[in-house]
Amino acid sequence: MESYFKTTVKFLLIIALLVTVSTTNAQENVISKLLVYKKLLEKNQVEKIHLHLNQPFYMAYDTVWFKAYVVNANLNRPSNISKNLNIDLVDPSGNIIRQIKNKLSFGLSDGYINLSDSLKSGNYVLRAYTDQMKNFGQAYEYQKSFQIKGKSEKVNKQLTGNSSFQFFPEGGDLVSGLKTKVGFKATAPNGLAIDAKGQISDEKGKLFGTIKTDHLGMGNFEFTPEAMRSYHANITFANGKTSKMELPLAKPTGYILNLNLTKDSLLLKISCSADVVNKGTLILIAAQDGITRYISKPEMKNQIMNISIPTDKFYSGIVQFTLFDSDNLPVAERLIFVDHEDALKIETDVKNLFAKKELAKMNVILKNQDDKNEIGSVSLSVYNATEYPIEDDDEPSIFSELLLTSDLKGLIEKPNYYFNKPGDENRKQQLDNLLITQGWRKFSWKNELSKKLPLVNELYNIENELKGNVMQTNGKPYANGMITLFQSGLRQTILQTKTDTAGYFSFKDLNLIDTSNFVLSTNTQKEKKNLKITVLGLEVQPVSNRKSIPSGQDFLIEELIATPTENKQLDALFYKSKGINLDEVNVVAKKPGPIKESANLNGPGKADVIVLAKDLETTHDVGTYLLNNVNGLRAFQGRIYSREIPDPGQKISPPPPPMMVILDGVEVDQENFNISDINPNDVGSIEILKGTSEGLYNTSGGVIIITSKRGRDHSNDALSKIAKGIFPISVLGYQKYRTFYSPVYNAANLSNKDFRKAVYWNPNVITSTEKATELSFFNSDYTGKYKVVIEGINADGQIGRSVYYYEVK
Repeated sequence: MESYFKTTVKFLLIIALLVTVSTTNAQENVISKLLVYKKLLEKNQVEKIHLHLNQPFYMAYDTVWFKAYVVNANLNRPSNISKNLNIDLVDPSGNIIRQIKNKLSFGLSDGYINLSDSLKSGNYVLRAYTDQMKNFGQAYEYQKSFQIKGKSEKVNKQLTGNSSFQFFPEGGDLVSGLKTKVGFKATAPNGLAIDAKGQISDEKGKLFGTIKTDHLGMGNFEFTPEAMRSYHANITFANGKTSKMELPLAKPTGYILNLNLTKDSLLLKISCSADVVNKGTLILIAAQDGITRYISKPEMKNQIMNISIPTDKFYSGIVQFTLFDSDNLPVAERLIFVDHEDALKIETDVKNLFAKKELAKMNVILKNQDDKNEIGSVSLSVYNATEYPIEDDDEPSIFSELLLTSDLKGLIEKPNYYFNKPGDENRKQQLDNLLITQGWRKFSWKNELSKKLPLVNELYNIENELKGNVMQTNGKPYANGMITLFQSGLRQTILQTKTDTAGYFSFKDLNLIDTSNFVLSTNTQKEKKNLKITVLGLEVQPVSNRKSIPSGQDFLIEELIATPTENKQLDALFYKSKGINLDEVNVVAKKPGPIKESANLNGPGKADVIVLAKDLETTHDVGTYLLNNVNGLRAFQGRIYSREIPDPGQKISPPPPPMMVILDGVEVDQENFNISDINPNDVGSIEILKGTSEGLYNTSGGVIIITSKRGRDHSNDALSKIAKGIFPISVLGYQKYRTFYSPVYNAANLSNKDFRKAVYWNPNVITSTEKATELSFFNSDYTGKYKVVIEGINADGQIGRSVYYYEVK
């Protein structure tokens, strides 16, 4: 019996030891994976973007001027990883209506977007992203919502639905018998914050306390749920509506994570139910932007454990705390904002009052927390705040976008409220309420640790060089073969090169500006159908047909009631200067033509012969179809000619030219390009120009204009899948550089009317340690309050923002 007892004890001890070892190994695996993930992100850093716009919203005829700040999420320093920045302008329906590409230099760039005067009023989005961001998913892309006031529209939008009231226990869950903080948020049917108040009761009607929203529908209260009880709140909203809202059910067992912030420390309190005391070692981690900055392995020997962590382990920004139980499951998570109050100070000496068209002078100085001058890059905008009224709390800033909204999901109202008054304890408390209730979007450790780490690819960018390769259908490279590049429109932009032994080719110094159209073609007609061309870098080109739903709320832009009478008269004069007033205009509608878009210089559809996609449905050869169905065409030595010129077989000097072929806006030479290689199913339309209609093309041989169904977007290799040896491609090049127009007034032009509401924009102000940077500009004829917004960054990643006002009378 004694032997049996000893054997049993030994067996249980072995089992306990194995469980302990297994648990320890599992925890070490979690920590190991966290460290691997940290090294991955440190090597391939996540990037964040801020766009400083020259004004808060725009008229449909305006130009959007911007300065881009691209920083590494780790330490917030200007990024030297990405060399290009892609920006999409997205309309209220989610359609991309403009794309641009800018070169980044040490994480900085500036540019512009011209707005069409036909745009409708609404909420538009600027979406910006680097190629590096594509490794981490669409959630990491930057989006800025802004207003455009365009064509007047009467919108009677009836809001449907009920107001909402949600509870958010700190750390994630309520646990019976454990006291914790509970955040709450009230929202109206339009999704915006609404004030509310209510009473907390249990299922028996026992009152536990009252609650009331504090700021933007948010607040918090402390609560200890009892076992086997349910709780609800009777809520009254500011709009008079009432609702009964249930609190989350308390778990019978679990952990609670409470955080409080002091000047130098983060104070953590971990509470647990009695049944999990001494049930194994926990893991507590703290991370910023996915990079782990703190790891500990606390053991719950009592129901409460207090931990103090120095704040100097973290940089200014959001810190994510996650508690894992002994089974390595995340059981509590909490965001908190660490503020070292290390923002740069931007100072200027602009005076308070100016006359119309008066010269304004200012000196700009960038200072650190030691009050010493700093070298940095600063962007500065000046606009009429009477014409463009917006509270500074409502306007996104370099602080809110790099330190807050880039890490949170959902709409954040008044994002700059939390940064406008540094050191304000009340605003710090409101920011904490936001972090409890808003949640986070980028990742959760539960997801990251349960799947493979992200695969970070080295992506080739198409800049001023086009690289690719040519392969045969048998998988062998097209070695030492000739390949021709036709660049948009001009004959002299035909380039040729040879592939190397592995089938790779390169065209350098292409000077890609805006959208550049090309056709690549192999020269061997015999082998052409057995060859396929691939271009490197197309996978990182912006995708023109991608949808994006604006992140802000829909709204109707109202007429500005604060506009002074003098400024309204100036507006009226401006509109008159743009056109002629007509007493009566009779408009006769004309049925749109069969072709909406093509590269025809005479206009889409203005041709002698038009062939549509439906006409080619039963043919297998485009060239044969044209010869059989279009009068006046003939073939000679594989090329198509017009019969309106002398017979190519006649002995004449000079010989007649074959017809010019324009494929999606790119002129291609029939010497190297066979129309019969095009798949008829990919053709949207063909336009034939002969006689006087070909005059714009400076040719006497006629013109064939071919427009594919996918127009100018060939990033998906549409034609080349079937038309082997031919590859039409559109590449988005860098935006042409422009500077903001700022007039100079003297006695000769002082009487000219100045209609500028945005009077100054300078995205490239460089500050020094020696003296202030001097700037000057002239005000316009608009009167009222003007707003000066200055934002900037230094090489160490410290950021700053200052706002000044002056008046023009």
